[in-house]
Amino acid sequence: MVTPNSNVGFSLHLIESLDAPFSERIQLTEKPIPALKPGEVLVKMLASPIKPSDLIYLIGKYGLPPVDGAYAGFEGCGLVVAANAGLYGKWLTGKRVAVSAAPGRDGVWAKYAITKANYCLPVRKDINDQQA
Repeated sequence: MVTPNSNVGFSLHLIESLDAPFSERIQLTEKPIPALKPGEVLVKMLASPIKPSDLIYLIGKYGLPPVDGAYAGFEGCGLVVAANAGLYGKWLTGKRVAVSAAPGRDGVWAKYAITKANYCLPVRKDINDQQA
């Protein structure tokens, strides 16, 4: 598969007011996909839930500092399409995985997510994307 060079997803739009609705706290954003750093994989996202921790992050009250313009979403399921992570990354390529967002990187509410290879867990075939 050819590695894509751009990504589209829902990014955080920082707003001071705690009364602002969530619909004003996210925006559809397109940006380039950066080169993978050592230990990272590129995951084509298949499903990403909206969890309480995601909503708390959107209002800037989660344990991680909010980053304006960063894709939101902490967890999801996807297909590893590229890797720069040694033998484990090579083994993960082409596999469907449960994935967690890596701190300091964009989240998973996008077509593609970059995360650390060790934040990916292969998913059995009998588990659907939404459950994974």
